[in-house]
Amino acid sequence: MVGASLQRALSICCILLADYLAMGQTYSPPIQLPILLSGTYGEMRAGHFHAGIDIRTNGIIGYPVLAVADGYVSRIKVSATGYGNALYINHPNGTTSVYGHLDSYNDTIRSFVKKQQYQKERFEVDEFPNASLLKVKKGDTIAYSGNSGSSGGPHLHFEIRNTQTEIPLNPALHGFKLKDNIAPDIRQLYIYALADSLTTSPKSMEVPKPTKPGWYALKSPVLVNCQRIGIGLFTTDKMNGNSLSNDVYKIEMRVNDSLVYRFTADNIPFDMARYVQAHEDYAMDIATGRRIHRCWKLPGNLLNIYKTVNNGIIQLSKNKSTSISIKVWDQNLNVAQLSFKVAYDPNSKAFKTVAPSADPIFLFDKKNEFRTDELSLSLPAGALYDNVRFTYRSEQANDPEIYSSIHYIDEDTVPVHKYYKLGIKPLRLPQAFFPYAVIVLRNRDNSLKAYNSIWQDTLLTCQTRDFGTYYVMLDMQIPTIQPLSNDNDYSDKDKIAFKISDALSGIEKYQGLIDGKWALFEYDAKNDLLYHTFEKNLAPGEHQLDLLVSDKVNNKATFSLQFKK
Repeated sequence: MVGASLQRALSICCILLADYLAMGQTYSPPIQLPILLSGTYGEMRAGHFHAGIDIRTNGIIGYPVLAVADGYVSRIKVSATGYGNALYINHPNGTTSVYGHLDSYNDTIRSFVKKQQYQKERFEVDEFPNASLLKVKKGDTIAYSGNSGSSGGPHLHFEIRNTQTEIPLNPALHGFKLKDNIAPDIRQLYIYALADSLTTSPKSMEVPKPTKPGWYALKSPVLVNCQRIGIGLFTTDKMNGNSLSNDVYKIEMRVNDSLVYRFTADNIPFDMARYVQAHEDYAMDIATGRRIHRCWKLPGNLLNIYKTVNNGIIQLSKNKSTSISIKVWDQNLNVAQLSFKVAYDPNSKAFKTVAPSADPIFLFDKKNEFRTDELSLSLPAGALYDNVRFTYRSEQANDPEIYSSIHYIDEDTVPVHKYYKLGIKPLRLPQAFFPYAVIVLRNRDNSLKAYNSIWQDTLLTCQTRDFGTYYVMLDMQIPTIQPLSNDNDYSDKDKIAFKISDALSGIEKYQGLIDGKWALFEYDAKNDLLYHTFEKNLAPGEHQLDLLVSDKVNNKATFSLQFKK
């Protein structure tokens, strides 16, 4: 019997060996186009670090997608969201290549997928074929590029993962080469006051153009009225022949020539990717859309991709300026450097004094609860990245479609890592309408996000990971089903398509029958599109189509059509 400690050691060795072999693997390109990226590995995205690279396809769907190495198809996932049509191939060196947002698969894989869909009577499937079933060789056409799932435009999402751990690796550093000799562009510097008595709104400075390629400097010392500071950086990168800007790979900061902070975008596990909200200046992202690298580590940030001294926090001297240099690398290890000095000056007006407050402080490492007569919330320990002075207010709703007070739960600029339980007491709501009640979040653009809501005593409750403006509404409206053609003669058409949508809670289920038998309808959630490609064995003549669509509170809509084929 092998001891537990030895088993762990062997497991770690296997992981390290897989990563080592991946470094030496030669992968061929997954698409026969110049490899220009619209997204890099580790790029900061909404709620996650990007797990792969996004390869541009000239805004076009249908380019052949090729296996980057020998192996076998280990997973096929079809989803209306996320990666959409995705394909996973395991390789002998212990890595898995992933291809996402595909338009379609090759004939063999397509036939396998369709068989599973009809057997399970489901469009969305997640299959794990036997290793001997779908073998591929390097360069084989396995699929065609597309825009499926949550893609914002046609492109190929590509990943390399450690097969055992499923940790995504940086393709640019694991045998997948990019053509790029352009150094990153350092555009804006931010200095943050890390004292409770001062505002955390940063002092920002535009970085002058480089004195020579890749070398940036601020001429005069920056004066601040705080001795404990953090640094933020807005930096982007371009690659040869690409008009789009991407994110950077590594940032390193030295203070008086000593390393105090290093961030490296590599080996980021999926279950840690949400810590991007602690890495970036989340408030600036929400308010302006600008993603700023925070060059110090918040106490609740559990990512292990940093090397820091004092979590990267800088302590300024009273009598002399502090020299700071920051180096930034891109995916191809091109480097840029910014040098500047910061000095403490108590007479500076860089940061404003914060007014005293009686608001409660939520601790990042403790469970936090808050209750009123009409609201209850409970945050688990680790839901926050730092201690937060929690604010709350409510007001009466004047809108007759709102069935509770309007609750302002802190600010939407405060990031929340873990789901917390929110309960709201509805007002003026007859019991007969309880099944249709949902908690909604009103976003900055006044759009509404509805949550799956359940009753607990007199409270309507949900799980959420956002602060902001919440209240209760009713969803009693059935989904809409709108055919894209008013014709019932489809003899010369290969598809029938519908727009389906729901006003509040969202589409939950959809089912199509042709002549009483289940038919495969594909759902494109981002475009509210539901369509069926007619099977080749559908006999000419008259047919009956029946469509059923329901939302998340079980409002149901039906549509029937007699059509000719």
